Amino acid sequence: MLAFCSCKDSQNNRPADEGTPTPPVTEEEQSTTIELLSQITGSDVPLSECVINEQCSAGKICAEGKCIAAEEPQTEDAVAEEQTSEAQTSEETAEEKQDDLTGNGEPVAKIAPCSEEGFTPIPAYSDTDANVHHVDSKYIGKSLGTKEQPWQKISSAADHDLQPGDIVIVHAGTYRETVKIKSQGTAGKPIYFIAEKDADVIIKGSDVIAGWKDEGGGIYSHDGWQSKMPWLPVPESSGYYVVGMVQDKAAIYDKLGTDWNAKIEFLKKEDPDALYSLMRGQVFVDEEPLKEAIVKDKLSAGMFYIDPAASKLYVWLTDSTNPSNRMVEGSKRDGLLIFDDNSKNIVFRGFKLRHATNPLRVQDSVEKGSTYGVVIAGSGHKFEGNEIKYLNGSGLNISETSTSTKDNRLYKNSVLYAGHVGISSYKALNSIFECNTTAYNGWRSMFLKDNWEHGGMKLCAANGLTVSYHKAYFNIRHGIWFDDACYNNKVINSEVYGHNGIGIDLEHCGADGGSGNTVTENVAYSNKFGIVFNNSRYTAVTNNLFAYNFYAGVANNVGDEYKKTNIVSKNLITNFGLAGIGYNVHGDTTEFTGNQFFKGSFSEYKNRFENVIGEIDALSAPVFLKKALKGELTYNSFVLNKAGDKWFPPIGMRYSFAADSLAIWRRMTDIYSASEQPVTTPQFTEEIRGTKYYYKTTASEENPQLIVGEIKWNFKPDAESIAEDPQFADSPSANFHLKEGSPSFTNGIGPSYLRK
Repeated sequence: MLAFCSCKDSQNNRPADEGTPTPPVTEEEQSTTIELLSQITGSDVPLSECVINEQCSAGKICAEGKCIAAEEPQTEDAVAEEQTSEAQTSEETAEEKQDDLTGNGEPVAKIAPCSEEGFTPIPAYSDTDANVHHVDSKYIGKSLGTKEQPWQKISSAADHDLQPGDIVIVHAGTYRETVKIKSQGTAGKPIYFIAEKDADVIIKGSDVIAGWKDEGGGIYSHDGWQSKMPWLPVPESSGYYVVGMVQDKAAIYDKLGTDWNAKIEFLKKEDPDALYSLMRGQVFVDEEPLKEAIVKDKLSAGMFYIDPAASKLYVWLTDSTNPSNRMVEGSKRDGLLIFDDNSKNIVFRGFKLRHATNPLRVQDSVEKGSTYGVVIAGSGHKFEGNEIKYLNGSGLNISETSTSTKDNRLYKNSVLYAGHVGISSYKALNSIFECNTTAYNGWRSMFLKDNWEHGGMKLCAANGLTVSYHKAYFNIRHGIWFDDACYNNKVINSEVYGHNGIGIDLEHCGADGGSGNTVTENVAYSNKFGIVFNNSRYTAVTNNLFAYNFYAGVANNVGDEYKKTNIVSKNLITNFGLAGIGYNVHGDTTEFTGNQFFKGSFSEYKNRFENVIGEIDALSAPVFLKKALKGELTYNSFVLNKAGDKWFPPIGMRYSFAADSLAIWRRMTDIYSASEQPVTTPQFTEEIRGTKYYYKTTASEENPQLIVGEIKWNFKPDAESIAEDPQFADSPSANFHLKEGSPSFTNGIGPSYLRK
């Protein structure tokens, strides 16, 4: 396994980009759309007209175009007609499929992806209803939870004996507390926690800091500040796997065991950047973060330092002014919102959650709640329209330890500037991540080993998850990352870009019996890699766009233990920096078919790269954050020659060599396929870029073998892919709509919404 994985133990704030199209509803989301229509129309959708079973209510099936009781017999003709209808429906567009969904055959209003109509409906209520409760942080007096005498804390409402159907309205204000929800609603009558409409309702892990002493030179101090111990990894070889130290130093670090002070002093000397990644302090001035200094003598403008021995906080504002005249807040609480393992059917909507001082992802139970900022455990929850921002460690955790977390829906939330990972989960089941945004996450942990779990989204041991209409951009390392025993998951209609790691990563995924994962209708551009499926099986990568990825559009690394078929078909793989397909594999039977390659021009590649860097530079964020976000992106120009005016984008790459053209790629995949090479084939040679590579077959092995390293190949030939200009509208500006006449139309290649 390439990565150390601890999983074994609201609105989109990105400025609107008119050049990036919004994907339509896909067939995979048909059942979700029907469910939402049911909620909006107040009907259980017992359709009188139908084409597939999912359009009928529970206990009914579609027969002869009608919804009938499941126990009613179907004729052979009806069965045949249903099968034909389902086949036809699978080819229809999302717009065609949403017509005539009501019982009387009248078309209903279409649900636009990620629209307000996608939220869970709230029953009509009056402020004085017995089941309606109120919270207002500004209220002073006896609290009863009523409109006139509201509770002052959200925790008071959460601790109340809430019943199914109860509604908690939280009014505008800042709530500095940790909210733990244990209530149980029902599917038909959930319990609602709703932020007051059009109001800022903020849950913060920070407190206001007052009482400053002038230390001179722009530095001010505050007494009585309790520091948080850095998270220092302790497992064997953690110094190597997590911190990223070389083996000899990692061995010294690990021998220090739980001597925390010794470990801190060791890191201060040997790897201060790694120690910075493990620290937990956060200070904000007028909502903008300062950077933490590891030692006091490194303090400069725009930074703060915590002296743990003296319990003292030092700040040096960017403009060197007195912090007494500013809103200064320091993080103190680890947890902001914790859903209990046994909680059920809670709707939580419209909140802003800020400033948790939680450490990086750790192996700890959800119930403790001390090391997590926001945790969704339990089942049947609807977490909607919330914004999570500036959490020191993980942003949103989907039950790190519980197998009872399932059937949850996260809709239209944003997780921004989490220090470690935006969204993470362990063993989440049958849940929907729809229309969420993860951006600018991982800045705190950027100095840790680059494969240790930070990025936009890390989903471990996931089963039955659907990630759709997700936007992941400018996260440190990977965008969307599935890892370890993950199967039956889908990533569809999502946009992933600006990562100095992998856009979409599937690692050690798939299960026996053909249970794999599907990645379709996505756009992944301006990442180091578009998609990588490491040691994964039964992976279907279809109808995606992988463009302007600095190393490769598609890459794979499959070990001997996974001799299963993956499929890569109908993808647009264009404008790549080093390779369209990078393939380091043995014992695999991946099939590449019907893809479209186009290397594009140097000027387009250069303009797109400059646009990516320019977008980060234009962010309204401190310089230290923008520097962290750019990370290795500025170093990916290795694909250029010394003069900086040429680049080398081969069509396909095989282990230590690359194909410069589609013709060579086809010949390579044909020659090195076991199905095409009999045992009696003599040794042969392939010359690429003036270098000869020697191959042989033996009586004991049916697969050809690369002499250097004796790597075994079993690769299906690619006879259908094409190399043609897809004719984007304006790809350097990330407008990937296809012009009329594009060969992608004729061949059905790439995301369908780009072909409309």
